[in-house]
Amino acid sequence: MFVGEVDGVIEGFLIGMVDDLYHVLQPKYATDIFFYVSDRDQTSATGLIDAFVNWAEQVPDVVSIRLGATDAVKTYKRTEKMYIRKGFVQEGVMYEKRIER
Repeated sequence: MFVGEVDGVIEGFLIGMVDDLYHVLQPKYATDIFFYVSDRDQTSATGLIDAFVNWAEQVPDVVSIRLGATDAVKTYKRTEKMYIRKGFVQEGVMYEKRIER
């Protein structure tokens, strides 16, 4: 877990993990589980990504870093632009079907 803090207040965090590539192969990948930055401090986002990438690059057997973006909280477009600036490329797409209950 990486935390973005401003004047003693937590303004963002990134929870990440390492897993077997495709959940079955020996090489590993690092991925985010949850990434949030408050509207008050959007500058923490790049620092959190940098810290996560630096950490992942040091983990033995990690061959890729994957980050997700979703419309679950807000539009993902700003996040997508930041990922591209950080050297990430689109790897595919996810599709969702909502279950009405």
